[in-house]
Amino acid sequence: MQRSSALRSAHFAYLFAALMFIGTYFPVAAQSGGDALAQTVVIPNNVQLNFYPPTVSIPTAPPQPTPSVHAPQPIPQAHTAPAPAPKIVTTPPPAPINPNDTAPARLVIPAIGLDAPIVGVGVTAGGDMAVPNGKTNNVGWYKDGPVPGAVGAAVLDAHVFAAFSKLKNIKPGDDIYVITAGNQKLHFVVSAAKNFALSSLTSGMLFTQTNSHALNLITCAGSLTPDHSTYDHRLIVYSTLAS
Repeated sequence: MQRSSALRSAHFAYLFAALMFIGTYFPVAAQSGGDALAQTVVIPNNVQLNFYPPTVSIPTAPPQPTPSVHAPQPIPQAHTAPAPAPKIVTTPPPAPINPNDTAPARLVIPAIGLDAPIVGVGVTAGGDMAVPNGKTNNVGWYKDGPVPGAVGAAVLDAHVFAAFSKLKNIKPGDDIYVITAGNQKLHFVVSAAKNFALSSLTSGMLFTQTNSHALNLITCAGSLTPDHSTYDHRLIVYSTLAS
């Protein structure tokens, strides 16, 4: 009994001390409101109540560097022997054409038995087409015009008393051959043979403007003029390339 009384006395003492502490730091403010009594705890400005555990700073690990992203490595390929390069067969380019090879070298007219060398000629001081020396069997080619076989009218001439002494006997359909310096044989066929009075002759009758491959031959014809310097007509033989 005495021990129980002592324990109760101790409990009352602790309770009284607690009430005193609460009354000191937490004054009670009465609020009207009927029979019920509402109590609000007022916290003095100078008292800090830590109702929650103190904040603990959790150490964090230092930021780790972002790993670099490497490009994917190529997948090793199986080593195979390279394919053999295709065999290239080259054809040697054609030899360049030497302009001198296309120049006419010989004139052959079987119908009149003519086989004569051809030489290049220009114009005289008077502006006429020059003619090879009458003491030779040469045939002149107007070298400032087309070559035989080219587009246009190539022109050959000779004296009537020399290489073209028998040209008057030629007729349409006869063959004319020109052998070039490159040994190419050009075949022409006579289409016409015409006589023109010297007084009416024009350059257009001889140096014809044409898109064909023409060959025109000219020589003197008719009779000697009164002063015996030339003949009063000209014979022109027209031919075209056959092959």
